[in-house]
Amino acid sequence: MTVDELHQNLHDFVVIDVREAYELRAGTVPGALHIPMGQIQSRVQELDKDRKYAIICQSGSRSASVAGWMSQQGFDVNNVVGGMSLWLGARHPVERP
Repeated sequence: MTVDELHQNLHDFVVIDVREAYELRAGTVPGALHIPMGQIQSRVQELDKDRKYAIICQSGSRSASVAGWMSQQGFDVNNVVGGMSLWLGARHPVERP
């Protein structure tokens, strides 16, 4: 999914930011859950399979890996192509910790 599609449909998704904590200083999608990529498998039980998820990282690579794994686990999941780099470039709103 593109950053514009996510922005237009943000209310339909639970956004998971899989970047490391230090990367969040630049901002994240408002309301996003922060679950670093390395913790997703151990924290997957926190997630509801009845929800739709959008996975984001800095560029879209880590989120693509996480989205692929979550899809194999039965989640309805989308990778945000271009990640926070494109989100910030599009001047969509951000939340800072």
